[in-house]
Amino acid sequence: MRTSNFTWNFDDEELQSESVKVIQWHGFFSIILICLCSAFAIISTAGKSMIIYFILYKAPKRPMNTMILLDQIGTLLTSLVTKFMTINSLIMATSILDLYGPSACEVYWAFLLAHNTLVATGGFTMALFRMLCVQFQSYIPSLEKLMVKLIWMQCALSIGVWNFSWIAADIYGSNNTFEFCRGYTTKMAHVLMKQSEEQKENGKHLLHSSILFCQAFVILEFVFYVVLFFSLREKNKSFFKIVQQDVLEKRAKKNTITFTGQAITFIVEVTYIILMQLLIQFGKVGGFFEPGILPCCMMAAMAIITSSQILASPELRRFIQGYY
Repeated sequence: MRTSNFTWNFDDEELQSESVKVIQWHGFFSIILICLCSAFAIISTAGKSMIIYFILYKAPKRPMNTMILLDQIGTLLTSLVTKFMTINSLIMATSILDLYGPSACEVYWAFLLAHNTLVATGGFTMALFRMLCVQFQSYIPSLEKLMVKLIWMQCALSIGVWNFSWIAADIYGSNNTFEFCRGYTTKMAHVLMKQSEEQKENGKHLLHSSILFCQAFVILEFVFYVVLFFSLREKNKSFFKIVQQDVLEKRAKKNTITFTGQAITFIVEVTYIILMQLLIQFGKVGGFFEPGILPCCMMAAMAIITSSQILASPELRRFIQGYY
């Protein structure tokens, strides 16, 4: 297996071994990893395609569904490139840099960054829209106009976060994504680029900050849903005297299922973000989670999030079961 197109001329044996281990796996572990990543890719792609089809042809036309549709289309398109390149790299046991050339890593990083940014800002924007509709309904003259304003806000936030994260990675000289793509570690990248300690520290701080920005969106999204959950629960209680008990229980159950799905999404996103922070800070977590495996973890997260979104929706479940 080749680790890169560079010729290593270092006396230090430690530096010469600074290659991404996950690309070097062979035999049983390699087959298992490829099968898992392929399964994750199929689940997330098929799930998102199903959601898109359902909204386009089955779901009622309303602003919230339009926002979900745009979010699903955006995350699906941006993830297809990274899924293909990741799985192909694992199958060929060769870095993306060697497979596709010097510009491939920039393309890979651009699409993966766009996907992660859309996931963070999209969830935040939709949660904000839902909370505003419930808490301040009397102050909103038009839901369509509110939707348009929030979509433009999301575009501005996404562009800002994307550019900040790109600059941070450029200053640092590498990140977890580039490690997998290039086939060698951040330590090796710093040696090749001859970066100073000050530049490396500044870049690391910027990388942490960019991840914290995304984490802030995820946490705010969760807070909005907590507020929404308790608000809807109080409204359900107010109907207690005029609604039959079994109907009330069905309403509460439906709300709980939806909240559970959002809670699962929150847990997965926060776990992924924390893992990113740890890998940037320490380079390795335990004996298995090295930075190079993060793209594979992201594919698992996409599959779990998509599945939870479908399972949390009674309408989508009925559609899948053929009852819609």
